[in-house]
Order: sequence, then C-alpha cells, then structure tokens
Amino acid sequence: MVTRLVSNTPGESPSVTESHLRRYAAPALLLLVVVYAFAAGLHTIGDADTGWQLASGRYIVQHHHIPDTDVLSYTARGQEWIYPAVSEVLLYFLYMLGGYAALSLLSATACAATVAIGFWAEAGLASAVLAILAIPKIAYRTAPRADLFTTVLFAALLAALWRHYQDRKAPLWLVPLIFVVWANTHLGFIAGFALLIGYVVLELADSLVAERRDAARNRLRSALPWLIAAVPATLLNPWHVKVFRALYLQERDMSSQENVIAEWRHVPLNASTLAEAFRWRNPESGYYWLLALAVLAAAAAIKRKYFGPALLLLGAAVLSLRHIRFQALFAIVTIVVAAPFLAGIFASRPATTRVPEPRAQRRRKQAQKQAARFPSLARYRAAFTTGVLACAIGVLGVRFYDLVSERAYMIGGAIQLSGVGLSSWYPMRAADFVRRERLPGNLFHDYNLGGFLAFELGPEYADYIDGRAIPFGSLRAERRALMRQSPESPAWQEEADRRQINTLIFSLARYWGLDAGTLRQFCTSTNWKPVYLDEVAIVLLRNRPENLSWINRFPVDCLNAKFEPRPELTAVHSIRGRAELFNYYAHAGSILFKLSRNSEAEAALDRALEMFPEEPFLHQIRGQVHQAKGELQDAENEYLTSVGIEPVEATWYALFALYQSEKRYPEAAHALEEAAQLSVHPSQYYISLGTLYVTMHETDRALDAFDAAVENSGYESPELKARIESQAAEGRAHALNAMR
Repeated sequence: MVTRLVSNTPGESPSVTESHLRRYAAPALLLLVVVYAFAAGLHTIGDADTGWQLASGRYIVQHHHIPDTDVLSYTARGQEWIYPAVSEVLLYFLYMLGGYAALSLLSATACAATVAIGFWAEAGLASAVLAILAIPKIAYRTAPRADLFTTVLFAALLAALWRHYQDRKAPLWLVPLIFVVWANTHLGFIAGFALLIGYVVLELADSLVAERRDAARNRLRSALPWLIAAVPATLLNPWHVKVFRALYLQERDMSSQENVIAEWRHVPLNASTLAEAFRWRNPESGYYWLLALAVLAAAAAIKRKYFGPALLLLGAAVLSLRHIRFQALFAIVTIVVAAPFLAGIFASRPATTRVPEPRAQRRRKQAQKQAARFPSLARYRAAFTTGVLACAIGVLGVRFYDLVSERAYMIGGAIQLSGVGLSSWYPMRAADFVRRERLPGNLFHDYNLGGFLAFELGPEYADYIDGRAIPFGSLRAERRALMRQSPESPAWQEEADRRQINTLIFSLARYWGLDAGTLRQFCTSTNWKPVYLDEVAIVLLRNRPENLSWINRFPVDCLNAKFEPRPELTAVHSIRGRAELFNYYAHAGSILFKLSRNSEAEAALDRALEMFPEEPFLHQIRGQVHQAKGELQDAENEYLTSVGIEPVEATWYALFALYQSEKRYPEAAHALEEAAQLSVHPSQYYISLGTLYVTMHETDRALDAFDAAVENSGYESPELKARIESQAAEGRAHALNAMR
C-alpha cells in the first residue's frame, strides 16, 4: 500500500510524461513542501508558555537541581509541580546560544522535521497535497515550548509503526528510545501510548480478513516486545512512576482548562465554520479540507477492508474536533495514513508491497482489460495528475508569498510575524522599566504575561500566575473575579495587603489587552498610579508613601499621553519593518479608542490600514470608533468589511449590538445567530437570541433559541450550566406568556 506518484496498468510502459513525473516532479514537490514547512515555522515567538519553561530551565541549570514544587511564583511557592525537565533545559541552552532568534529557528526546524518524517512514512503526490493543508496546524504546535517535542516524536513513532504495518523496513528498536526522550520532554507521551494501541488495532483489524491474517499476526508478534518495552522506558526519568501522577493531575484539571485555555476547546461544526474552508488563502482553511479528505480516505479504506486505518483516521478526526490542541496530531495522522488510500486518484491502480491477494489479482486483470478497451484513460489520468501537481505548486507559491509578505499573519490577526525574534505583543520595554527602576514587588499581572515575566524579571521578581494549571489551583478563577472589581474596591485592597502587591503590569496589546472599562478605571484610580505607558503595556504602582518617589518621578496621564513610533520602527523599510510599524499603529489605535480618544484612534488605525488593509480586527476597532462617535452607517460598513475578511464572533456581536440599538431586529437576530455558530461557548448568545425573538413576537424561534442554549451548555462549568438552564426556563416562560 505504498503511495506512488503514478502507477501504470500491468503490461503498459510508462509514458514520457509519467516517467518524468515520477522521477523529477515527486521529489521536487516533496522538497518544496518541506521548505514551506520550514518557512511556516519560522516566525516570531508569541507563545505564553515559552517564558516559564525558559525560567524553569534556567533554575535547573543554575541550581543543578530539578524542583518538584513551584519555584517561579510567590502565590504557589512550594506547591507540587512535576514536569519533564529535559525540554526546559534544552530550550534554555538554545536561548543562551542564540537568544530568541535561536528559538524561532528551532520552531522552523521542528516543523520541517515533522513533515519530513511524515514523508519517510508515505511519500507521493497525495501525501504532499495533504501536507500543504496540514502545515499551518503543525507549525502552530511547534512553537518553542515543550509541546514541540510531542509533535515531532508523535510523527516519528507513527512513521516507524506505519512502515512496519506496511511490511517495509522499520527500526522498531526506536520505539522505546522515543518514549525515553518523550517522557523527559513533555507529558504528551500519553498520546504515544494511544498510538501504540492504535497500531495494535490496525493489526487486529487486519487479522479479521482471511488473506491478511497470517501477515498481521506475524507483524504484531515481532512488534510486541518493542511495544511492551515502551512502558518501562517512560520510567527512565527523574520522577520515575510519579510522572504518571503529573498526567493524572493534568487530566483532573481538564474541565477547568477547557473553559479558560483556547487550545483545549472544541471546534463547532456548522455552516458558518465550514464556510472557512472556502477562504483558501487563510491557512486555517486547510483544517476543514483535511477533515473531508480524512473521511474520504476512511471510506476508501473500509471499502478495501482496511478497517484499522479507517478507525485511526476517524478517531484522530474526532479528537481534533473535541480539542483544538490535537489538530496537529490529526494532521500528521492524515498525511501518513490517508495518503495511500487517496493515491488511487493519481494512479491507475493502488500499489502494494505485500504478497498479491487473489482479489487484487482479479482487479489487475480487470484494469488490464479496461486499458485495452480504453487506451486513452492512462493518458487522461497522467494529465489529471499533472494538473493536480501544477495546482499544488501554485498553492505553495501563494502560501510562500503570503508568509514573506506577512499576509498570512495579518489576515488572521496573528500575534506573530515571519522571521526570528520576539513578538511585539510582549511588554519587553515595560519589563526593562520595572527592572531598571527597581520597582517594588510583588507583581500582579495578566495571566498570559506570567511566563514571560517569570523569565525576563525572575528570579528577582516572582510571578503571580502563569500558564501552569496544577500549582495554582483556584487562583485563575480568583484572579478573573478580582479583575471584574473596581481597583478602588475592598477586594483589591485585601488582595494587595495579603500578597504584598505593589506593582501591576498589564498588556494593552490589541490581542489580549485590558478592555476599555478596566483600563480607564486603572488610569483614573486613586489607589493605583500609572508610572509607565506604551503601545503594548501599562505599569502601575500602589499609591502608598513608600512608593511616592517612583510615582512622583514617573507620572503618566493616560488621557494626554503621546504615542509616537520609535525611531527604529520608522527607519526600517523592509517588509518586516513595515509590519512592525503596522503593529505599532494598530496597538496604539486600540489603546486610544479604549481611552475614548477617538479622533486620535481613528488616525492611528487609518495609518495601520494603509499598510495592511486586509487586517480584519482593525476594521472591527474602527467600527467601534465610528459607533462611539455616532457615525452608525460608517460603523456598520466597517463591521461588515471585517466579517467579510474574517468572520469572528466578536465582530458579529458588535453588529448585533449596533442593529439592536437601531431596533433593526431581523438584522440583529441574524448577526447574533452568526456569532453563536462561530462560538465555542454559544449558550449565552442563544439566551440573548431567544430574548430578542420574544421582543419580535416570534415565539417558536424564541423557544428554539432557548432550547439551543441548554443543548450547548454541556461545554460550560456546572455553575454556568445551571445559570443558563435557569435563564432558558425563565425565557421560555416569557415566550409562552407572550402567546396568550
């Protein structure tokens, strides 16, 4: 079942075109795809977890000790924390060798290596096309963090097992070695165990087919010692069996992570999300085509009685829908397992390295007779293959252009840019200010900034919270509740007293920055005074006598602060420099809008959109600016432009609010339906939609909306689920009363 670019009917000589395709085009395309994978992985660092892993690696190197409790924060200090240490040390050593640029190169190399390993398992036109679609997802999961090792090692394990399943030379002795490395680099090695089980299922399923039974049993018998050796291999780590306790703790906390961390959420499948598949220049569209091709390949496998591969493909697809985090692993499975079942599209018959089966022999005879009756079919198939090859190269060319021109990052509002280094959303200058001026601790900060601050300001400044779920327990929920309070509230005073908090640092970047109301509250606070402000961060000090020297030396007036690009941004005229300048104006425009400085905000946003007019989220912000100025038609046009480029729930909800304020209820209902379909937590949207339909006296639609709210509440926390059910029941009562 080895994939070939072109396969000829028995007895036929390959045409010149077919021979050239096989000899030159296939290797060239595979090489181009690997180069594209490297380019897709070569981007600035924007991951929120990279920092705390670098900080952990630094601690291990400096103290020659692997801690089993938290050593990075002051809120969870001493709490149990077990995590594979080798990845952290490797990341830190790379940083010491080449800074953040070396980490960007690591990401690119890991992405290219993952794809190359997939091609070692299956190489051909089908696998190349699948890889082009899959690479954006793989690149996302090869960010410089421990998870990178799971992506690469999963591909290596799958390739070794798949080659063995295909009766090809496969170094199964690598299996336990892979698990030794895996258990010391990332807890994702549990996915490796799932893959071992999947391999056993492959062979057991083959043993159900009489003509393949003996071969399947022989392969499984020869593989079992290496599969069994994988279990004790995972114990060769500093924690030994306790590493499984870390897995247990992570799994126990999964429900809370699903509600907080985007990568653990599910993918809603409906007309609105599936429409993304047709936005082909958006790299995210490839995921939906992968889903479709995986299902098609599974159907082809079932038809040929290869039930194991079909189960593996469908199982990986379901997991990728259940958790966004697993989309890269699903992509790898699709490249390897789906390719041979799709290869028949490009070949006159599927090729195999196994002993010919009686049924296969009959099929070959039928194909030979067909070729004799219709000699032009082979020529048409070669032409079709050539056309697909040309399309694949064309798509690759566009994808390369979109990467180097930054369009691939801009159109999705990504926090990264092409190239090496640190993403502009990180508050590097604010961190330098805290360190240079020796501001008093402890620090309080955004959840997403914790890892970065742990590395850049630690160990002198411990962090309040970071991306590690286990040691912090309920602190994430407590922090969210605190941020909903006014900075003048007793809750803030109590937390500052209890934790001895003196310095606050918040992101203002348009990605994860403070919302408008919270920023204005802190800017005008009596208890907290801003001492630093730029386009991505704000630093505040607690207004106490011992902090007055800093407060008086660095006064900041948010309502009058000037935002001007730094000279180094305006001096660089490269594509990357232009993108960095764009980000400056985009961040500044967002902050100015939040501070109600609408004319200045509009000017900054216009400067940004002159450089990259296809950035959808800036059109959304500009729409909010127009709406705040009472220019409702202009606001509507900006919102519609934004969803035309990239439909997201926040923009549709902004349209709903605009239409509702104008009492344009049918348009408001449509916008709210679109927001609900794009959301992974749509229940509250359906509650609002039901209430809107009650206002419109459309009782049946209102009842349907309230039912949808309850049906989708299973993804919420128990407390929120109960509240949604209560709101839905109350809404149904109002709808039914309106009928009387």
